Amino acid sequence: MKLFGQLGVRFKKLEMKYTIVKSMLGKKILKIKGFEYRPNMKYADTEMKDLMDNDIAKIPVFIEEKLKSSGVMRFYKQEDLQSIWERKQGFSLLTTNAPFVPSFKRVFAKGHDYQTSRNRKYDLALTIFDRLEYGEEKFRARYFLTKLVYYQQFMPWFTTDSSAFREAANFVLHLNKNRQQDAKAFTNIREVEKNELPRDYMSYVQGQIAIHEDATEDTPNHFEKFISQIFIKGFDKYMIASDLVFIQSPENQELEQSEIEEMRFDIQVTPSFLKNKDDYISFWTFCKMLDAKHLSELRNEMIKYNGDLTEEQEIIGLALLGVDSRENDWTQFFSSEQEYEDVMKGYVGDALYEREPYRQSDGKTPVLFRGVEQARKYGTETVIQRLFDANPEFKVSQSNIAEWERQKETIEGTIKRKKKFA
Repeated sequence: MKLFGQLGVRFKKLEMKYTIVKSMLGKKILKIKGFEYRPNMKYADTEMKDLMDNDIAKIPVFIEEKLKSSGVMRFYKQEDLQSIWERKQGFSLLTTNAPFVPSFKRVFAKGHDYQTSRNRKYDLALTIFDRLEYGEEKFRARYFLTKLVYYQQFMPWFTTDSSAFREAANFVLHLNKNRQQDAKAFTNIREVEKNELPRDYMSYVQGQIAIHEDATEDTPNHFEKFISQIFIKGFDKYMIASDLVFIQSPENQELEQSEIEEMRFDIQVTPSFLKNKDDYISFWTFCKMLDAKHLSELRNEMIKYNGDLTEEQEIIGLALLGVDSRENDWTQFFSSEQEYEDVMKGYVGDALYEREPYRQSDGKTPVLFRGVEQARKYGTETVIQRLFDANPEFKVSQSNIAEWERQKETIEGTIKRKKKFA
């Protein structure tokens, strides 16, 4: 396989991994019977191909689910949201193939600091980072939507568009060279050359600043600060040029939940791996076994190793889109109600699984719990249940349920009062 060969990872025909796939993904999670590795098998001839095709077809659905769960649809007009998907940059599963890029969390926080702090000795001329004064729900919606644009639209474009990157980098470099403080670190740093790739320039800057810091024994991380400033400036300009400043101003659209559930968007995503899709079925299956943290770590290591692994990184992006999306129908996870009860007995004492919060309001329908799902998916169920069997006091008790009900009532009352006086 292309990826495993390039990384030099010896999976020995993936026999061990696909044994896990058969027992965990195949039987419990993906509902496939009889999936196992066979000599000279073609993964395109297995049900995994159909499951991967289903994930690809559901990309718009995955995105819509995230917009709903983050509250975005409640605070922005549908036509404004639709305009995001109509940007010329489109929507990419490949966030970036360049190393050293700063996280959105850092860009967002430092951008606000640079724009609002009075102690800065120079001005990045920012405009989009100042507003933070609204309530928690509005902030959450704005933060998520801005983060989505940063990773899925801005980053893939900015780390490949030499012109946009050069303009932002040279602007920031000029400011740093004219600062009295830390200016020496940038004395020998040249501007970005025409058609120079961002990843190449960032590698060059890292080397030059490392030489300066070794020579002067300065402690500040000039490289990290400089690169962050470039992305902050570039993102600020991108948001303005793309008419996305409206994201700064979330407003409650006064929509019913049914209206939000019915809201749909025309989201076009065309991953580059589609032209060789069958080559990546096995890697996609491997990625489906990982959680968001390990998927992100795998992608970061790929970028450090070889930035040209774009198709593999897109597969990880596809897996990340669906990793937090889970089936709410308990029959898709348990073969029978008896199986549900047998599993829940490992975590809950005194037949408490027969009532809320383990049953829905009708008193019959089982409720899925993410922790239980993950324990089965990642193969830790046996270990956890042995721990509970050896320590029954770990199981949910009647007093725990009583406290849960009390806290639930208190929280619901607080929310009602807050809405009344909002």
